[in-house]
Amino acid sequence: MNRLRPSTDGLSYICPLCLVSLVGISSMVGCSARQSVFRITDYRDTHEPITYTETFGEAYYSIDGQGNLDLVLRRNTPGEKDHGEPITQIVHIRSFWRSIPGRTVASSSQINSTISYLIMTGRVGAAFEGAGSVFFKENRSQDTLTGSLEEASLSPTKQRSGGMDLFGHARLTGTFRATHDRRRTVRIINEIEQMLGESGP
Repeated sequence: MNRLRPSTDGLSYICPLCLVSLVGISSMVGCSARQSVFRITDYRDTHEPITYTETFGEAYYSIDGQGNLDLVLRRNTPGEKDHGEPITQIVHIRSFWRSIPGRTVASSSQINSTISYLIMTGRVGAAFEGAGSVFFKENRSQDTLTGSLEEASLSPTKQRSGGMDLFGHARLTGTFRATHDRRRTVRIINEIEQMLGESGP
């Protein structure tokens, strides 16, 4: 049975083709406001949920004419020395409703977005999808977005080339700072769709 487990190197899991380690795990405490930091809580063991923290170096967004947000975050890290395959993590947050201060009630329990979370290494990977609550604010120049994702519940949906046994159920939360770049946002969304299209159920 494949098993995700914490280690001093970060998130580690055993997949059918390789053993990889997600390095560079950082604590939410003391992180720069310019970073996008997410926490993944694994509820595989309901008695002892385990939380992992990951920093994403790439974060881009675009907002359509109706005010709906597409936010993508990506992190690439080297794989194990013996394998060499890079590890890619991608988060895509798509809002379909936005709370307006003073006009609508904002609550972390309100569902206003869909979330996709992918982990890939070589041709092996897994996708997790769900819904959650996202809050965001664009600066005056409309080139930078800051916000938070709260109460996002994710479940495994697809695997690729045997996939990975990571989370049966997970909770994703985090804070983000993203740059407005529609071209890169669309490119990464297309990358996600391609990965999912090549995955099995």
